[in-house]
Amino acid sequence: MPPHLTQPFFSTRLRPLGLEYQTFRNDDAGHTGESKLLTSSSVVILEDDADVRTVIERAIASEGYPSKSFGTLGALFAGDALTRADCFLVDITLPDGSGFDVLRAIRSKNPGAGIIVLSGRTDEIDTVLGLELGADDYVCKPFRARELRARVKAVLRRTADRKFAQKAAQDSPADVFEISGLRFNRRARWVRTLQEVKIPLTTLEYDVLLALATQPDTVLSRDQIMDRVRGPDWAAFDRTVDGVISRIRSKLEKADVSHGAIKTIRNVGYVFTSET
Repeated sequence: MPPHLTQPFFSTRLRPLGLEYQTFRNDDAGHTGESKLLTSSSVVILEDDADVRTVIERAIASEGYPSKSFGTLGALFAGDALTRADCFLVDITLPDGSGFDVLRAIRSKNPGAGIIVLSGRTDEIDTVLGLELGADDYVCKPFRARELRARVKAVLRRTADRKFAQKAAQDSPADVFEISGLRFNRRARWVRTLQEVKIPLTTLEYDVLLALATQPDTVLSRDQIMDRVRGPDWAAFDRTVDGVISRIRSKLEKADVSHGAIKTIRNVGYVFTSET
């Protein structure tokens, strides 16, 4: 295997997304020299098929991103990669468990990271579950290397935006807004009632509700909603959006917020009304 595919984290000189970087020491590869400080993006690959893993590694390396690969859950959890990477490519079917368990762990330990689910299964339930657990994208096997590179770039752009927002120490007036009896904090990513009751939303539920609330009184189709939430490359099932909307309405109702704030426009999509 080429040397650049076996190096540990942060060992490859980068050029992604126009971000500035400095190189640092790679003792594990046997090199000496200056210490290197890296501020660019890194990728973790969790895939049990060695041939597929090699294809992914080469695709990622061709974009200049350093990567670290694992074939099992145990190998991934044994180190600190879970907290260090900016993007994770996660296979769902693994020899020692489910990739969905990894999604839960990533969102718990590294909430700002991007996640792309890789799977040979095309069942809608897998797609929906991946979204519910915080995946940014879902790529079905077999896939083209060019498509995978594009998906990784798109996810890393969104990840960079999220991390930039999280670095601010204080909220600005533009980050907190109220509409239809709800208070949104875009920087902290929470929604509360005006009585300070927090609405327990999943990652996808929050993103969908925010997409609607920031376009009040505007009808959005299901595709437009998912474009705002996951980008134009995401191929959503209609029932994915419908199920998310249904769960949001239920949670708003339990918090004594009228679920009528989100109205269904038959054969078109949904609209968030600004009426209080």
